[in-house]
Amino acid sequence: MAQHNLSELIAETVSQMKQQGLAYDTIYAYSCTLRALMRYCEAHNIEEYTEETGARFLELFAHKDPPFTDDTRHAYRTTVDRLNCALNGTRWCPRRKQAGKYVSSCFDAIISNYGEYMLKKSGNPRRKHSILLVIARFLRHVEDNGCTELKDLTPMIIYTVFKVVTDKKGFRDKAASFLRYAYKHGLMSVDLSLIMPSVPHYTTVPSVYTPEEVEMLIRSIDRSTPMGKRDYAILIILARLGIRAVDIANLTFDCLHLDKRTIEFIQQKTRQPQTLVLLDEVEEGVFDYINNARPESSDEHIFLNKDGYGAVLPATVGDTVRRIMSQTAIKPGNRKLGSHSMRASLATALIDEGNDYAIVQKVLGHLNVQSTKSYVRADVEQLRINALPVLPASGNFQKFLESTEEKAPFRSILKSEIEDYLELRKNQGYVTKNDFVFKRLDSYLVSQNVQDKALTPTVIDGWLEKEGEHIHVNTVRTRISVYTGFAKYLATLNILAFIPEPPLQDKSYMPYIFSRAEIQEIIGMADVIVTHGEPLTDVQFSMVLRILCGCGLRLSEALKLRYEDVDVENGILHILEGKDHKDRLVPMEKSVTELLRLYINAIQKNGSKYLFTNSSFEPRSVAWAEGCFKRILTATGIVRTRLPNRARHDICLHCMRHTFAVNSFRAQDICGKNEYGAVPSLSIYLGHDDLLSTQRYLHMTAENSMEIINASSEYTKGMFPEVPQ
Repeated sequence: MAQHNLSELIAETVSQMKQQGLAYDTIYAYSCTLRALMRYCEAHNIEEYTEETGARFLELFAHKDPPFTDDTRHAYRTTVDRLNCALNGTRWCPRRKQAGKYVSSCFDAIISNYGEYMLKKSGNPRRKHSILLVIARFLRHVEDNGCTELKDLTPMIIYTVFKVVTDKKGFRDKAASFLRYAYKHGLMSVDLSLIMPSVPHYTTVPSVYTPEEVEMLIRSIDRSTPMGKRDYAILIILARLGIRAVDIANLTFDCLHLDKRTIEFIQQKTRQPQTLVLLDEVEEGVFDYINNARPESSDEHIFLNKDGYGAVLPATVGDTVRRIMSQTAIKPGNRKLGSHSMRASLATALIDEGNDYAIVQKVLGHLNVQSTKSYVRADVEQLRINALPVLPASGNFQKFLESTEEKAPFRSILKSEIEDYLELRKNQGYVTKNDFVFKRLDSYLVSQNVQDKALTPTVIDGWLEKEGEHIHVNTVRTRISVYTGFAKYLATLNILAFIPEPPLQDKSYMPYIFSRAEIQEIIGMADVIVTHGEPLTDVQFSMVLRILCGCGLRLSEALKLRYEDVDVENGILHILEGKDHKDRLVPMEKSVTELLRLYINAIQKNGSKYLFTNSSFEPRSVAWAEGCFKRILTATGIVRTRLPNRARHDICLHCMRHTFAVNSFRAQDICGKNEYGAVPSLSIYLGHDDLLSTQRYLHMTAENSMEIINASSEYTKGMFPEVPQ
């Protein structure tokens, strides 16, 4: 039996691990186990290590109380295996997890036949085994429920099994495929796959890293080691070509066509051929690994495990990205760290560079643009072009916001005069509720770059004209009254200050048209009307209206917003678990962002996590919002007529979302945005499942706007086959 001095053997084992490129943390973990082995040998006066010594060491810890976890036991076994390989001078290979055994039932013969069918169909033994494990457990449950023939299987038994499984989506997919097979091969008279319970698909926002972060990731790799060369080759393929991890793991030498300078392979996910250009830096990285770091092996796969005992797994590709990321200064935050983030980052970068969705679709190997659309969901600035500006606050809403807003310093040429005047008024005992008028005047003077200490008729008329664009004339009269006192004060300082005549009161209002003018009227009324006698209720609804008009959210999404969902610094709303369990980012136009910032500063949280709460600190209900809206419609004189082809629905808050879609599309059309980019972008922004949903929005609400209908129809042309008459 081979034996060796333990200290020398441990030193040799650690040296081998360093040569193989293992991370410092991994070697440190092995060292902890090796130290435990040394303490065991010292306690038993063992100087020469043998395989029997390692076996007794493992046996001692196998019966430890409390017992070790499975991971710890695996780590101990792996350490001893490495030590035994160093002792015998053999190459270490990791232990392969033994394949699970199928649960036995009266359906074993059917399971065996189904396994042969799957193997012929996919040719993947691992996939076959993982599926049959689920099917075997499924049929065992079927037998336990008293069914011994598939022809006697009932929906109730399927539902009973569905309730007890943990991975419901995986079970649904695998069991449904089996039931279709059983029906097709005459084992069942009814296709029960059609009644399999559905499972919600939770879609998160793709994790995207900036081009700068991707370059930092690439530069951080130490290419002087074999492991570093392999890491670089994998990462450069991910970052430059966006190939899926499973396809990278499956790459063989036959995929490299140097004569045509292409990489050609069959995609594992879609089974479609893919051809990509072999970029210079990709070629250089791959062949540096092949020529200088790849272990000698007859395996045709390009990327092998570090000891050359087989091709890397798709999980290894993802682990490579995570390991490299952990060694950089990049702060991922809530973003994922795997290989798929590199694919999404490439897609987003290509869209940012102005490439069409069709081009990105081809690069990523998607079958349709719908798949590509989801990859740029996090492209915030591209999505922000869909956002619309909203009216500034007025009336009660404005007073509420400005009552608790932090006093911003004045910056205009009359800065000191305004501050002195307000201090004087305060000392005189006057309230400061109209101080915001001076802030607005100060901001206007700064925006117009007024350098003379004189408020001429031109300056004042311009200011009032700007102020009067979105406020009632009575509000203009009030502001002139407040300003007049300041003008008289300036006169005492020998500073020219023009005092205008206040306008006559105007009682007219906009006629009813479901357009931007109507939205302006509704929001303006929401800011001044008292609907419940509770000011907090009214200001909440004013903010809800602006979010609906400026961002096109669904009403339920707006009412469920929490403080932590609002990023006012970057102007982004995080919609979590929206319709169909989808997350998405909704960038806001700057006017919405600013108003929401003021609202959050002004509102009293009172321990609630929601932006819009009732007296019980629960989120406001849809009924509450619709009730407020109906009162607004009544107050504005808008008749709640029936919508065409929607006899059951009056004008409601959801119409705001339809109107947003039309106005956003029209705004992009006016700016010259090609509809081939506008439709997918708007679809992502609205959180639609597909492009046709967006087109239907435009059709349903774009009355007398045929140019919008024609433009959106052109994009989705061909998605439905023409039916001959």
